[in-house]
Amino acid sequence: MKYDYEMNFNDITSQAYNIVKFVNARSKVLDIGCATGKLGKYLKDKLNCYVEGIDVNPEYKNICGSNLDKFYLMDVNDPGDLNLLEKFLKEREFDFVILADIIEHLIDADGFLSILSNFTKGYVILSIPNISFWETRLKLLLGIFEYTETGVFDRTHLHFYNLYYARKILSQKFYILDESHSSWYTPLGKIITFEKIPILKNLLIYVRRFLTLLFPNFYASQLIFLLKSKNR
Repeated sequence: MKYDYEMNFNDITSQAYNIVKFVNARSKVLDIGCATGKLGKYLKDKLNCYVEGIDVNPEYKNICGSNLDKFYLMDVNDPGDLNLLEKFLKEREFDFVILADIIEHLIDADGFLSILSNFTKGYVILSIPNISFWETRLKLLLGIFEYTETGVFDRTHLHFYNLYYARKILSQKFYILDESHSSWYTPLGKIITFEKIPILKNLLIYVRRFLTLLFPNFYASQLIFLLKSKNR
């Protein structure tokens, strides 16, 4: 099932870890683009959060029924559903709204962010794939380009962002309170023999984390932001 990723909440370099680290225990959370609800289930089980989810894919409904407190089928690329989301946010209040790899898929990303900025009272946690990631740069340098089913060049991506452009776009409507970017791996981390040696594997995790902190626009595969609306 597409976008039904395995999530590692213990790896300090993972996207999941760097999203949930911003969420306070016993919070009320809305996960827009929740897929099968694995992120929400973790927040419910480990942090005792109340979690509602929104997604466009009807295949996720039954799975999310057991993973989340509530699930809503909604396509935020549809103007009608986008109006429903605006009404929904006006009437409801959440401590955190999570957008994990969503805005790059949206026809009107700016309009969507405006709605969030105008009607979200709590914090927004947003992650975006980084087009400036080293692997992407290397492929383009070698003349390699093709759309894929997932990843930075997902064929359903309508927009691309790097760290500087993401900051520019987000800061127009939100205060960027914090950043905690994630990375997939280093070239050494792909060597199978290293992965089989726990000491080296753990060392590579911290090397990866250090490089991501030091060179986020080059080494981060996912750009993750903690935001607060300028309009609330």
